[in-house]
Amino acid sequence: MVVAVTVKDDRFVLIKRGIPPKKGYWGCPSGFVECGESPEEACLRELEEEACVKGEIRRLLRVGKLEDTELYGDMLVVTYLVDVVEGEPSAGEEADDARYFAPEEIPPYLVPVFRDVIDEMRDGC
Repeated sequence: MVVAVTVKDDRFVLIKRGIPPKKGYWGCPSGFVECGESPEEACLRELEEEACVKGEIRRLLRVGKLEDTELYGDMLVVTYLVDVVEGEPSAGEEADDARYFAPEEIPPYLVPVFRDVIDEMRDGC
């Protein structure tokens, strides 16, 4: 699975999930790598499909394990920091909404996902 932590002008692109798991919750555009594509290609494809913006990967943020008890089980998750290069967020496939969030607007359950990036932005990195 790939995750796009997507930023523009110190704001994050989040989608409101339109399908399980976590239907109705805000989160990062994410999805599975398809046959024949790299994790980076999958990340940018999912961003465009779910949030209707084009991005450019800045760097790898982390690789970890996620246990999804609702649907998929254990997954390897590759998370990238992505810059918006074109478009404005709007709900795409599998999303009910998409928009920018300032760091202080991020839902509390997502703050741990963004903490290191928020700290970097605050420090001017």
